[in-house]
Amino acid sequence: MSEAALNFKELKKVLQDGVFYVKLNTSFDELDPLNMLHNSRYQYILERATYMFFNAVKVIEEFDIVKCPDLHHVVHNINLDYLKPIFGVKLFWVSIAPKKLREAGASYDVAFLSEDRKTVYCKGIRSIAKVKPGSFEPIGWTVKFRETHEYIIDMIKKQKK
Repeated sequence: MSEAALNFKELKKVLQDGVFYVKLNTSFDELDPLNMLHNSRYQYILERATYMFFNAVKVIEEFDIVKCPDLHHVVHNINLDYLKPIFGVKLFWVSIAPKKLREAGASYDVAFLSEDRKTVYCKGIRSIAKVKPGSFEPIGWTVKFRETHEYIIDMIKKQKK
């Protein structure tokens, strides 16, 4: 049994049906002149939430590339659909759910939700690619990262049945 397999019971404590939720808030300096969360802030907030997800599921426990080699990845694509504006300073949720895992890539369904989770402000997909230090050529994920993501993806598929 691998190190990741030993932690699968712990995953269920930080995920809801395979989805990670983190509650965040807007700040007055992130708002545009219309009192809406500025579109460029969504990506910034998403990066913060993604690191929280990685930390919560224990695939990246420190912001240290030597200790956590899966941190050496680049964003391949972020595609967000802005459905409703987030007005003013308020609490909201960001959800992150692994969607697809490849040898050196991973995709996540992401969403920004109202505090009661009934309104979807923004949703989309975030894709990353793990790269080799120095050459930036694609390189495979660690066993822990791979097994954890495969387990979560399987958990989500079972919930959809």
